[in-house]
Amino acid sequence: MALVKKTPETVGTSVTLWEQELAAEAQAEAKSEKVSGNFFSFKGGKITFSGNDLGNSMDVVVAGSIYDRAYYPGAYGDAKSPDCYSYSKDGIGMVPHPEAPNKQSETCETCPLNKFGSALQGKGKACREYRKLALISADNLTSEEVPEAVIGIAKIPPTSNKAFGDYVRSVAELHKRPMWAMITEVKVLPDPQRQVSVSFKAAAPLAQDVAMAIKERAGAISDVLNAPYPVISNEPAKPVGKAKFAAKR
Repeated sequence: MALVKKTPETVGTSVTLWEQELAAEAQAEAKSEKVSGNFFSFKGGKITFSGNDLGNSMDVVVAGSIYDRAYYPGAYGDAKSPDCYSYSKDGIGMVPHPEAPNKQSETCETCPLNKFGSALQGKGKACREYRKLALISADNLTSEEVPEAVIGIAKIPPTSNKAFGDYVRSVAELHKRPMWAMITEVKVLPDPQRQVSVSFKAAAPLAQDVAMAIKERAGAISDVLNAPYPVISNEPAKPVGKAKFAAKR
């Protein structure tokens, strides 16, 4: 039996095929795992994350954003997942998420809970309209840290949605940059009429190598933003690995 002599070319091809097989297996494993996000809290006009008090301001990179509509039965502020919710990149044609436990309508446009006056109190809507942001701490952030940086999720209350939209437009006009290429100061203050007020301010352009590293994580950022709501318990939050969100110095 003649032996086939391996050449550098055949060895290289074998290694490439092996790497492709590993990549395919890794993707299959990843798809079977549920994606979850770590949420910020803005209660009381202060920022908390993973049980840590961050004061009332922080410097972050807004790595991504989506429109988020959520209906919570009962009184506002109950600590549990919404009965029905929907996501959209542009806020158009929204429908309940496939994993929403109690869908209220086929589309958000036709949903009775999307009408003013449907809230238990006041003249607002029972289904609240948020902006959901994926945030990465900008505190001494380097391109080497980006691949493993914790992605925190912030839900901007309906009363601060306009402030975020205005900020996005101003950054595009004045700095010619998308959100993921900018360092943003997020500030939260108590508001007697709105409960809390969230504001946004351009801090500095992000270094090119860091911005490109964040862009390369676009897929993971989208997965976190669009993940189904977790079932929220009343247990204290546990520390989150390598989280480095910090109050602004």
